[in-house]
Amino acid sequence: MSPKKTTSKKPNASRSKTRKATTKAVSEGPAKAKVKAAKKKKKGPKIEAKPAPLTTKPDQMPGDVLEFIQAIDDYKRLEGRPFPTWSEVLDIVKELGYQRDAS
Repeated sequence: MSPKKTTSKKPNASRSKTRKATTKAVSEGPAKAKVKAAKKKKKGPKIEAKPAPLTTKPDQMPGDVLEFIQAIDDYKRLEGRPFPTWSEVLDIVKELGYQRDAS
């Protein structure tokens, strides 16, 4: 009888060391060096960009927008509701004179 060949499911120890070495070399390659060099060059005063304002001043708003805001505020005050439903908002808009075109 001929001897049976045995195959091991475990990877060869020297092979796994080689993989680790190549993986490490790739991850710490020239690309990382360029990034580190670029970071070193950026020394100087930091200028922070100011975010754009989320609100507009009342004197910069059109009259119809101010009228709508006032109508919503009046409704909330009269009804004692801090957050009107969309149906209530639609009623307020209709009271302001909005009419849908027949399409």
